[in-house]
Amino acid sequence: MTECCIECGTPLASHLEGRPADYCSATCRRMREYARRRAQAAVARAERELTEARLRAVAGTFGQRMVSGPLVAFWAAEVERARSALRALLSAEERGAR
Repeated sequence: MTECCIECGTPLASHLEGRPADYCSATCRRMREYARRRAQAAVARAERELTEARLRAVAGTFGQRMVSGPLVAFWAAEVERARSALRALLSAEERGAR
C-alpha cells in the first residue's frame, strides 16, 4: 500500500526507520495546521453566536425575542456544520497517521 500526503495526496517515500511521514513537505503540514485552526475558530465563533442568540431570545426586548428564534436555529445548524467539518478534517488526519 502506497502512503500518500494527507494534504495533497502526493505519494510519500517509504522510510525503513522512524515514524512514517504524514506530509510530503513542511508546506503541506502548515496548510493542514492552518485548516485545523480555521475550522476550530469557525466552531468557536458559531458556538459564541449561538449563545448570544439564545440570550437575546430569553432576555432581549420583544423585538429581539421575535427575531432570535430563527437566529437560534441558524446558529445551531452552523455549530453542527462547523463541528462536522472539523470532525472530517481530524478523521482524515487520523486515517493518514495510521
